[in-house]
Amino acid sequence: MSKLDRWRVCKEETAMAGAAAALLSISDLGLVLDSPMWCSALTSRRIAECEPLWARRMYSTLIEENDLVFGAKKKLLQVAQDMRQEADYAVMGVAVNCGPALMGDDIEGICQSAMDIPVCVSDASGFTGDADRGWSDAMISLLRKVPHFSEKKQAGKINVIGQCILDPASDESWEQVLFVPGCQPMKYEELARLSEAEMNLVVHPRGLAVARWLQEHAHVPYSIQYESSLCQMLGKH
Repeated sequence: MSKLDRWRVCKEETAMAGAAAALLSISDLGLVLDSPMWCSALTSRRIAECEPLWARRMYSTLIEENDLVFGAKKKLLQVAQDMRQEADYAVMGVAVNCGPALMGDDIEGICQSAMDIPVCVSDASGFTGDADRGWSDAMISLLRKVPHFSEKKQAGKINVIGQCILDPASDESWEQVLFVPGCQPMKYEELARLSEAEMNLVVHPRGLAVARWLQEHAHVPYSIQYESSLCQMLGKH
């Protein structure tokens, strides 16, 4: 490998795309990308390639150079106020890009001051990692907003953890599956029902941190099966 190779542009998916994919899987969530116009545009285009209707719930603060110097509090407040007045979301998501992440604003506090619904903020800057890290961090941010998890159990049911719309499409389904959080559309209030599964089946490394969080906080054990076929995985379970 030449010395120049280490400076080549990474071709992996971005953390912003991963975070957006996770957050938008909540069908009654409105997502604000706290980022410049063109960073937001690239993320929106990537989501639209996979789920066109999801991209219609995405907005942007359209950060400009002056905002990085003087702060973007006013823009965040305006987006939150407009969302409250003109939309009927159950939760507001905010995916934070590199510039705003470095500014250190209390983004959750700013948005929450204008909202009467939960605000879920996820650091999706390029400093944190790739799309897998963005997806994982966003999912955990969402789960932390769940007031309490259901104490019911559904015999034989499992959650599939780690699938993402950025992956190649699959039409496999299985009656044992309760939820596929972060991929299969679900309501915000349904997150509390993830604890009703007897087991979380982790199908991709991006889902491991989420499964560990659910084991600790929702008391659902997990099993790791990094395989391509859902039918094969559930057959082994």
